[in-house]
Amino acid sequence: MEKVLFNLLSNAFKYTPEEGTISISCTLVPRKEEIKVTIFNSGPQVPEEDIDHLFDPFYQSRTLKSKGTGIGLSIAKSVIEQHKGKIWVENIAGNGVEFSFSLLLGKNHLSHEDIIESYKNTEDISIYQKSAQVNEEELIETKATHKKNSFRLMVVEDNPELRNYLVSSLQKIYKVDQASDGEDAYSMALADPPDLIVSDVMMPKMDGMDLCRKLKSNYLTSHIPIILLTARTSLIHKISGFETGADEYITKPFSYKLLLTRIENLIESRENLKKLFKSKLSLEPSAVTVTSLDEKLLKRCIEVVEQYMDDSELNVETMCHEIGVSRPQLYRKLKSLTDLSINEFIRSIRLKRAAQLLSQDNSSIKEVMFKVGFSNSSYFTRAFKDEFNCTPKEYSDRSRLKIKSNEDKGI
Repeated sequence: MEKVLFNLLSNAFKYTPEEGTISISCTLVPRKEEIKVTIFNSGPQVPEEDIDHLFDPFYQSRTLKSKGTGIGLSIAKSVIEQHKGKIWVENIAGNGVEFSFSLLLGKNHLSHEDIIESYKNTEDISIYQKSAQVNEEELIETKATHKKNSFRLMVVEDNPELRNYLVSSLQKIYKVDQASDGEDAYSMALADPPDLIVSDVMMPKMDGMDLCRKLKSNYLTSHIPIILLTARTSLIHKISGFETGADEYITKPFSYKLLLTRIENLIESRENLKKLFKSKLSLEPSAVTVTSLDEKLLKRCIEVVEQYMDDSELNVETMCHEIGVSRPQLYRKLKSLTDLSINEFIRSIRLKRAAQLLSQDNSSIKEVMFKVGFSNSSYFTRAFKDEFNCTPKEYSDRSRLKIKSNEDKGI
């Protein structure tokens, strides 16, 4: 039925001019024991020669400029006829077009073969309990990869049975918070951002799409991977989900193993980005971020350290003042993106700049040390060795040998 309404509405939107009108009505017809649904639009009327063929597969009107593939209306017709209903189109004199369909009430008009007796809707908990048979070896492997309870998830689902099932299943591997609607989830995520969020789409107060959009547009939470769960299968809904910034879109009913795999992969991906930042010598935020907000924040943090590069007095308070956020907020954000505290981040940027200087010019190690804001030689040497597994002198000697070797080769 969603496909029927989606196709009829889509058709109305295609042909209704700007400032035009689209309306939907649903009427009970007691004498016939049926309901009639009508979608009106004030667009151009359907030519008489097209009316009898409009619901044919791939039919294209010669008069109306076609704006589709010609299969939407035929799909709507096939669904309605499966339910022993009727669908038709009528021109409204001087005032647009009406597409209507009628369905009989109850199920007495359906044969035994037409009815799926064992049908369960996508919220039925028994579907998920059957799919959750992840064997013990797989569970042990997941725990080994992610170290039990070292990551915290949030499950957002208004169906209490499904929410409790997901929480109890995921708690075997992760710490799990839970919320019953988008508003509570948003408040909780701002107060204490989780490592990943699994959210239903259709919820009261704030749906999953709006929750995702708000989280991804707030720099405090924009880094959090979000998996959306929904029974809505149309491609347009998946596109909408990804446009809000969702990292994954899984259709209900889903396999628990699939959900677990996607959670693992997204967490693993974020951990790899943190490692990349630590190991990468070039200071490029885009190499370690997944949203433009994350990139802007990280770029600004690097700019502040660059601005105070030769100032050994740069501290956490100055950093937070320049960025314009509180200490706890900046700490959480940097930790989530780089796995470094604020002080560790400042030191890491200084040391990477020192490595670049040692490999690019003929400055002495002491000169480089002062240029990057260190005032104690032994501390600088120790910190550099912790970062690059060699002393500044060893790093400088290797760089010069490499430069000479390249020159000898004519590179």
